[in-house]
Amino acid sequence: MSVNKEIALHVGKLARLNLVETEKLELFARQMEQIVEYMDILKSADTAGEEPLFSPMRRTAPLREDVAHLLYTRDEELANAPEKDAGFFLVPRIL
Repeated sequence: MSVNKEIALHVGKLARLNLVETEKLELFARQMEQIVEYMDILKSADTAGEEPLFSPMRRTAPLREDVAHLLYTRDEELANAPEKDAGFFLVPRIL
């Protein structure tokens, strides 16, 4: 598939890009053409027997115990509060 200026202009309009300048339009068309060429290269790769991945990296996330614990006391939490009252943060009222 060849990407010409008309296709680039149409895709640009769909993406709400301002491509009225010829230089921008030509650059966008060249970039789209390079993307299409690269996709053609990827299509020719033999992927028979490969399982689909959600990420190219094969790694697992390290798991930890889900244990609740107290990091700070209430006084430590409120130490830097600009306004506080009776152990609570005071924030502006929202209507």
